[in-house]
Amino acid sequence: MNNVINLSSRKVSKIDKLFNKLHKLQDISSTNSKKQFIKANSDDKLFISTLEFLLNPYKVTNISKKKIEKEVKVEPYIVPAGLNSLFVYLTQECTGKDINVASIQEFINRHKEFEDDIKELVTKSMKLGVKAKLVNDALGYDLVPDFGCMLGESYAKNENKVKGSFILSTKLDGSRILILKEKGNVRCFSRQGQLIEGLDEIVSDVENMDFDNGVLDGELLAIGEFKDNSEQYKETMKRSRIKGVKSGLKVVVYDYIEDINNFYKGRDNTPCRERKIKLCRLIKKSNCKYVEYLSNLYEGTDKHVINEELIKATSRNEEGLMLNISNAPYECKRSKGLLKIKKFSHADMLCYDVFEGEGSMVGMLGGIKLKGLYGDDIVYTDCGSGFTQEERIYFWKNKSELIDKIITVKFFEVSENSKTKIKSLRFCTWCGSEYIRNDKSGLEGTNID
Repeated sequence: MNNVINLSSRKVSKIDKLFNKLHKLQDISSTNSKKQFIKANSDDKLFISTLEFLLNPYKVTNISKKKIEKEVKVEPYIVPAGLNSLFVYLTQECTGKDINVASIQEFINRHKEFEDDIKELVTKSMKLGVKAKLVNDALGYDLVPDFGCMLGESYAKNENKVKGSFILSTKLDGSRILILKEKGNVRCFSRQGQLIEGLDEIVSDVENMDFDNGVLDGELLAIGEFKDNSEQYKETMKRSRIKGVKSGLKVVVYDYIEDINNFYKGRDNTPCRERKIKLCRLIKKSNCKYVEYLSNLYEGTDKHVINEELIKATSRNEEGLMLNISNAPYECKRSKGLLKIKKFSHADMLCYDVFEGEGSMVGMLGGIKLKGLYGDDIVYTDCGSGFTQEERIYFWKNKSELIDKIITVKFFEVSENSKTKIKSLRFCTWCGSEYIRNDKSGLEGTNID
């Protein structure tokens, strides 16, 4: 009997020691001090395994705060012997059923003095004020996998990276979602690695798809007819934030990692084009109602198409475009293999000249020459995109309706020539004759947003 009491005492002391350390870590405000504290306790196996359990986004317990308080009418089948055993039970055997809740509640009852702390562990709601990178830096090795997905760089700053074949697609304005399917088990995560629960309709679709260990990368969007992207975005946020089962949502998928282990490693070397082909086939042969494939707008090498597609996207009030380098791998970080092309801003510019078109546009307007004030500088730019053939013919005959007029145009960004230091407007686009301003005149009337 005494041996049993001593064993119990040692276990309680060990748990007590752990929670004291966790509370100390919570109270440390300095980043460097947190690192020093973790490094100083790196030999404490329970402390380190607890950090890994709490911070590892892939370890899901299926136990919520509400569920742990549930009154169940079944007897516990297995009661973990200690915290490490509890972590294993939660991540490998717990599906959230009443029998699991009963086992966890019994574990808590046996350590009643630590009830609140254990509940925070079980539900992974304990806030330590540290992230995976800080812990890994403190230990000098990767204890915790750092959740990440492929994020885009700016096209304007990386245009020179686009060499050879590329793929254009619509830039969706929703909520990023990563759907992991491992041994048939489906879990949904935000781009920050937070588990998204309640997407039962989407999960059911993915469960029935013909793959067992892969990752779908896409955008969560509200289903329905909306007057514009802004309205759909607001409704997406509203529906996705509902507690419990969420409905009226779909996922539009644009990338796919066939081997989930490559996602865990942070890189899949399968070229983007192959990933998209596999994804398209996978979704087409599945009878999905809430999972869709985002079709390509263009695939090829003609960079002139970028501007054309951006104009179309803008006319549809879409957020912009995404550009994938066709042979680029999937990287779980910000990558130059994925570039964001956002929609235009507006500028009121003074037309000081026009120029004739070339090739099939000889004898008609090729474009207009513009200048405008930008701070203390003057921006000079040519604008040849956006004109209809009828407008090109008309304005070449009626140049005076353009020259010395203030004209509102669309543009992507202000750029600067590295040699001449002359600033210009990237992707400057004609908006239509209704944007010839009669209420402004002269260079002082120009304005660049």
